[in-house]
Amino acid sequence: MLSASKNQYNGQCCGLGDAQLVEFDDWRRTIDGNYEVYLLGQWRRVEPWTITINQVNPTGKAIVWYDADPEEQAEEAAAVARVIIYCFKPLDTY
Repeated sequence: MLSASKNQYNGQCCGLGDAQLVEFDDWRRTIDGNYEVYLLGQWRRVEPWTITINQVNPTGKAIVWYDADPEEQAEEAAAVARVIIYCFKPLDTY
């Protein structure tokens, strides 16, 4: 069951933030072996401890659990989001 996924600090993924299926073109492995996910208009680094340690991914897509904190930039008046990634389940891990 996917809701039983945990990150490497043994934190439950479900309930930590929004779970989102990630299209194939919106996540990638970097040259140093880490992952990045395209969220809210930019590539975000996935910290190694957020990679899930259990449960097979039955969805056929990567999954990211994250939370976004919108902040207002005074000079540009454009919303910029600070993103916290709690868990990430790529297709090639269990």
